[in-house]
Order: sequence, then structure tokens, then C-alpha cells
Amino acid sequence: MSYHFFFSSVPSSYIHSLECFISAKQEFLSQDNSTSCKNLSTVYDYQRKYVTALVKQLPSGTVYPSASRPVLIHPPTTIKAAPLRQGPFLLQPSPRILDGSEGGDATDITYLTFGTEDDDPEDDVRDTEHLGVVLVSYQDGKVDLFLDVEKVEARWDTKQVCSTPLI
Repeated sequence: MSYHFFFSSVPSSYIHSLECFISAKQEFLSQDNSTSCKNLSTVYDYQRKYVTALVKQLPSGTVYPSASRPVLIHPPTTIKAAPLRQGPFLLQPSPRILDGSEGGDATDITYLTFGTEDDDPEDDVRDTEHLGVVLVSYQDGKVDLFLDVEKVEARWDTKQVCSTPLI
């Protein structure tokens, strides 16, 4: 079996933020013992394992809170369950086709975040008042910009039905 690893450059602060986010969700669930929360617990456990594997890829000395720096990471292989496909997502308005182009495969994807100018890491407002933009470039030179208005969380095919939406 052959594995292909794809690397991404991700800000170290994003990985630390994911770690905090997962911890907060698990803490919230620990206060409720209903059946739906037990199903969510499985999803959150998978997310915890994934993020822990990402944290292990950070260079030594990369601690939170410290200055964020881009780090190369690859998708962890610690989780044996397959990622659950989410989507397709409706793009509105649909991307335009360039005249005389047959299209082409996407060659690069970038995620940018725009928010408040405040650099205070203790400011909780900064995390909620931002706009995510996905930039996709294609072989034929076309560039599409998409706004990230609905957050998607990692899920895996665990064959369990979860009736409660993620936080």
C-alpha cells in the first residue's frame, strides 16, 4: 500500500487554538451525560487525537502563547477511520468560466483570515469577529475567492448517528 503525504503550511497559533477549542467542547460535554452527548464524545475524541498528532508535529519550543510562525504539517495517520465527506457546498454565485478555457485543476489553495486590528491575545472578541477567505488558483490562471461563513468541523465515519449538532 502506498501513502502520499501532502504538507501544508499552518500558523502554529491555529493548531494551539484548535487544541483549546477541542478541550472546551469536551469540558462542556463532560457536564451532560445524555445519549446524544455520548455520541458527540466519540467525535470529539477523534478530534482530540487528530489535534494531538498535529501538536506533536510542531517544532520544539513552539508553545502557546508565543509568536505564531508558519509550520509544515502533514495529515496525521493516527486515526484509522476514514474522514467523513462533507458537502458538496453550494458556491453562490457560481465561479465564472474564463473565455477560451477548458477549465483546469486547482493548483493552490490558501486560507486567509481578516479581523480586528487588535493584537491582544487575551481579547476574546478577536476570535469571533473575523472573516475567513478561501483563495483557489487554477492551472488556467483563474482565481476564485470564497467567504468562509459556515464553519465545518472534522468528522470521521464511525458508523454512529449523532442527533445533536456540534457546538
